[in-house]
Amino acid sequence: MNGTGSFQVIRVYDPAIDFDAIPQQDWDAFISNRDVSLLGERWIEGRRPVVFHCRPLTQSERRDVRGKADADKAERAFAFAVQRVDHLPTHDGGRISWTRPSDGGKPRALADDALERFAEEDVMHVGTVIIAASFSAPDRQLFVPLRDTCRDALTAVAVAYRRRPVAQTDPSSSSDESSAPPKAP
Repeated sequence: MNGTGSFQVIRVYDPAIDFDAIPQQDWDAFISNRDVSLLGERWIEGRRPVVFHCRPLTQSERRDVRGKADADKAERAFAFAVQRVDHLPTHDGGRISWTRPSDGGKPRALADDALERFAEEDVMHVGTVIIAASFSAPDRQLFVPLRDTCRDALTAVAVAYRRRPVAQTDPSSSSDESSAPPKAP
């Protein structure tokens, strides 16, 4: 995923994922590096995941993202790099495909009115993946930290579908344990 090519992001907490059908080793790797091929089309019958089609940030966009406060970095990366979204849920319970509006010139960040279409947890999650993919060396295994909001959403999905529970990280644990990718659903 890291490098110059476009890539897809599927939310770790997407309710379409059939957590029980994914071998634990593949799940652990997906949580760590967000390689969607590890999911292997293992969806709950009749469901499709939300798929974000993204591109890596350009050098000037990386500079812009680096200069933001921590809370704004993921949103800014999302605003620059999301190109299309398949199966995006709507407030009326439907699903749509969304395509980034063309600005006819140099790519610009999405405006706030366009960003409001997306859930904040999705913006933060996908933006974090974009940052990891854009800032990593192409010869290094990608590692994407699991945000607390993602862990909470993942727990909610696991509970709602009675899937494998999310292993919670104890904040008082040693730094070696807390830096390891979580054992999730």
